[in-house]
Amino acid sequence: MYCVGKGIILLLIVGGVFILGAAVPENDDELIAGASCKNNGECRNDGVCGTKKVCECKEGWTGAYCENIRGCDWLKCDTKISNCIFDQTTKNAKCQCKENNKVYMDNRCIASCWNDMECLNSGYCNVYKVCRCREGSSGDHCEIVDGCEDLKCDTKISNCSLNVEAEKGMCQCKDDKKLYVNNKCVSK
Repeated sequence: MYCVGKGIILLLIVGGVFILGAAVPENDDELIAGASCKNNGECRNDGVCGTKKVCECKEGWTGAYCENIRGCDWLKCDTKISNCIFDQTTKNAKCQCKENNKVYMDNRCIASCWNDMECLNSGYCNVYKVCRCREGSSGDHCEIVDGCEDLKCDTKISNCSLNVEAEKGMCQCKDDKKLYVNNKCVSK
């Protein structure tokens, strides 16, 4: 950024709004190259071209022309699955999943839940509206049970389910009155 004539680079706070790296001339008649504006149309996201001919950004926006959401640079949202937005409620930048029914946590998009019934294998729906899985299970709805692949349960007569005490999978007969023993369902 450079100024034609005598200018300065400053950090300016106007009404609680930051204007970063704005070039301001000694008088309004001088031209400013780089970060100057002539009218409100040059300032994006409802920013206004102020008396010093620099864009004054609304809360949550920054940049010479109010083109960047404040905080997105350090959030580093995964742009393949999410967008960085300014949350009007929390007044902070946040990553929002492109899929509507998912929540961005731990650098990934996770299916949201509304109650514990949506979370399988004794998992529960936490305050962030995502399933919190018990040890031994994983997946968006705790649907993956550790060790099931190795057990090779006979799917005609049984299912692999989470043994909560052992925190791993076990074969369980589809008929509740039977036990799964040596790849067979036998009477209890």
